[in-house]
Amino acid sequence: TNYHQLALAQQSRGEKTKALKTYEAGIATHPQSSILLYNAGTLMDDMGQKEKAAEVLFKSLQGDEYLEDAVNHLGVLLGQMKQYRESVQVFDKGLVQYDKSYQLWFNRGIVLDMAKRQEEAVASFDRAYELNQEDPVLINYYTGALLQTRDYTKAIRILKQGLNNYPDDAELMYGLSKVYSQMGEKDVAVDLLKRVAALDPVYLVRMQKDLDFKTLQNHPGYKNLLVS
Repeated sequence: TNYHQLALAQQSRGEKTKALKTYEAGIATHPQSSILLYNAGTLMDDMGQKEKAAEVLFKSLQGDEYLEDAVNHLGVLLGQMKQYRESVQVFDKGLVQYDKSYQLWFNRGIVLDMAKRQEEAVASFDRAYELNQEDPVLINYYTGALLQTRDYTKAIRILKQGLNNYPDDAELMYGLSKVYSQMGEKDVAVDLLKRVAALDPVYLVRMQKDLDFKTLQNHPGYKNLLVS
């Protein structure tokens, strides 16, 4: 506990190197302390030592506590390092114990999506959505994966439900316009994009580069929107 508190105090002062040495001293004395290993690993990640961070986080999961946060951080870190198979394995093992963890299901879905395993990503997002239907970030990732699997009906239903909760969320509206664009409902897609641009003009630049709107290139309303 003293090592832990001292390292946290050092981190709060921006003394990351000192804090890491404190964690390492604590780990040398208490090599099975999951909390010391977890905090050392997250600090290493913050300091850019990703390979070492992953190694220490693995050790934290073999220590005296099996921490949900350690599972999540390691899974995310491995995903960032493009070690997708290993990342999913970490999440799967963690979900045996933490089956109702929204964060684990959500981040597992993101990693599967990054790995181009969209159908499996959808299944993971399904479970995360069962646990939490209020997170617009999840909704965007979830419906993005549904778009890849061409499940337009489900994507529309989830996006509309999200917009019921967050009626002025430009990102959700933008996602819904993508679905209608891919379905060939060009007028509906353009009307939505007009509302998006009214909420946040920054989206106009994004629209021009977004390949999901290729079908709208010759639509008069879309052309006028980009000119404006």
